[in-house]
Amino acid sequence: MTSRRLLATSTDKTMRRLLLPLMLLLTALAPAAAQTTPADVLGRDDIRLLGAGLRVTPARQVVPKDIASIVSTFLQAPTLPDSPLPPFAPDAVVRGTLRGPGFAKPVEITTRPNTPFNLPPFSVAGLYTLDGIRLESGGEVLLYGAPESVTIEVIEKLLVTQV
Repeated sequence: MTSRRLLATSTDKTMRRLLLPLMLLLTALAPAAAQTTPADVLGRDDIRLLGAGLRVTPARQVVPKDIASIVSTFLQAPTLPDSPLPPFAPDAVVRGTLRGPGFAKPVEITTRPNTPFNLPPFSVAGLYTLDGIRLESGGEVLLYGAPESVTIEVIEKLLVTQV
């Protein structure tokens, strides 16, 4: 063996002999360091995660031309036995973007939570959508609708009969 290889081998053995007891000592001390006493705790609280949602219905509807319609919005939350759901901010609003052949550009419409969108009478038959349905407060999106987009099919006549 060369002297360089012999030196490297003996250095490795020495390092292993020193590191093994050090690692065992650190492993033994780790659980003690992780334990805290009540005096060490600055504060404690419960965080509740609520399955709240914004339900939008109907997802698809057929409406005769020149007849107004609605798209309903409902805030849903689980029933909590020990406390009621906190109310949403007073400035909370449900928004959506109405698109279709009767509009030159998309129209932003709004309503209050748990209140339907009042759709205008459509004068042009075709397929319209109410997209990006969401609950906002202070300019921030709190919830997206389920579904987030609904389809409104506007037809010429409700019932056509011939004799």
